[in-house]
Amino acid sequence: MIITVASLGACGQKPPVVVLPEVFPRVSSEPVIHPTSIAPVLMQRFYVQQQHNSDKEIEFEATYRGLKYQPRTSNYPGYVGWDILTVPRSDSSRADWLVFKLHRPAKVAIAWNEKAAWLSAWTPAGDIPGGFKSYTKDFPAGEHKLPSPGRDNDAYELLFAETSGTPSSAPTLPTEAPAGATLPQPNTTCPDWLHHMYSVEKGGIKYDSWHPQIDPVYWCYFKHEHGGDPSLIGYNGAALEYVAKLFNDQAEIHEGFKNFVIRDESTNVGWYISVHAETGFEHRVCTRFHTVVIAAVGLKDTANFTKGELLAELGFKGDFGASLTNQEFAGKRSVIDKKTLAGGACLDQKAINTEITAAKSKAEKTIRVSADPFGNNGYEGWNGGIQKLLGFSFPDWHGGLNIDIRNPSTACATLECTALDRNKNDHGDERTLFMSGVRLTYDRRNDTVNGSAADGVFYTDLYGATFYDADASGRIRQFIKPNLNVSLPDGSYTTEDAWRGLYVKDGFVPRIELEDALGTIN
Repeated sequence: MIITVASLGACGQKPPVVVLPEVFPRVSSEPVIHPTSIAPVLMQRFYVQQQHNSDKEIEFEATYRGLKYQPRTSNYPGYVGWDILTVPRSDSSRADWLVFKLHRPAKVAIAWNEKAAWLSAWTPAGDIPGGFKSYTKDFPAGEHKLPSPGRDNDAYELLFAETSGTPSSAPTLPTEAPAGATLPQPNTTCPDWLHHMYSVEKGGIKYDSWHPQIDPVYWCYFKHEHGGDPSLIGYNGAALEYVAKLFNDQAEIHEGFKNFVIRDESTNVGWYISVHAETGFEHRVCTRFHTVVIAAVGLKDTANFTKGELLAELGFKGDFGASLTNQEFAGKRSVIDKKTLAGGACLDQKAINTEITAAKSKAEKTIRVSADPFGNNGYEGWNGGIQKLLGFSFPDWHGGLNIDIRNPSTACATLECTALDRNKNDHGDERTLFMSGVRLTYDRRNDTVNGSAADGVFYTDLYGATFYDADASGRIRQFIKPNLNVSLPDGSYTTEDAWRGLYVKDGFVPRIELEDALGTIN
């Protein structure tokens, strides 16, 4: 579709008509599969297309606010036990406003007090209480689009059942469930046992891994999200707490691991970048080094590597410098001067800042501070996190990884950060990753530094700053495919996809919370 835009020019003259491209939300479409063999609910994903206008183009972002799916909850006569999808009101007149995707074919009913022309393709099915009329239609598996309610009309509800018109059966416990496991209930918090089913084994130990915000079988809420799904690039090694465990079981909360998954089709490389960047606790203010994992996977067969081949896997504690205010005052940013943390000493941020400045490093965390004259506003920025010794290179002016968190969960109440102010309805889910000129290059000297074979495997300390022998204590395994020399994706990356978190270049930064289900720790 092409949209034509014109505006009144200077001196009342008509300017040339400008034809602008219409860009749709770029969301990952592959299904999310539960770790068990139990069938998922009918609904796979949904979103509403929200329009944004600019001087150059008209774009649409995937928006999730006001949408809620409730399995087996309908009490409408004739539709008892059907699934309900509640949608918001809208002034939009788009014919493809609501997008939903089904795991399998379904019979769909609409309950509405209007009779739009597009309902002529549906079968009238009688009145239901509340002044609603109902219409039904069979839909195949896959993605479908429906018009908006339109200006001044009430919202409609959609009802879903199996193709026979019978409600979906409630799922049972999987055979893998532990003894005494409780059955998860839709639209409530998922039990811990289900959360731990999303796991990866590394070094003979199971670690929690990525999971969707909402479990696709039981439709319960995990109350936090981890960004991008590593399987989007075929990476299966996302053991979130692995590095922290090696680091003396460092207390990095599970909810804080955020993944940036990027498919760089220009180089045929998929990137998995995971950073522990939580914004809910004061712990982040005192902590200089945070877990960073960067992995690369081949997206398709090329002359240099094959589809699904692991090209690099590097894990370490990344340096994010001192904690500063995110606002300048009198021409500079102040260092957050916090002294204690949970009864212990907080790292001296002023000393860290002095060290970082002397080294001309760009590593820093800029934290929101509520107290005047700063005001509780602005992004929370995490800059740094890349260790050059591991094979990375980037311009001196750039910090390595730059992560902007538009809506941090909390802010320091004062410069001393003795208390936190919780930012109402903010969950740290609006994140942008920016990289510029970052490369990853294999170095044979590093690979064989301690007499190891030139196979891409080498060992370092947990900071990625010193080479270790393979059998040394406190070492971590690193891997870069021999002769690899590849650029990380350049530019600004955000996700429009709340379901699997595919990060794309130059997108909007929408809220990705589904069904208002994220908790205060995210």
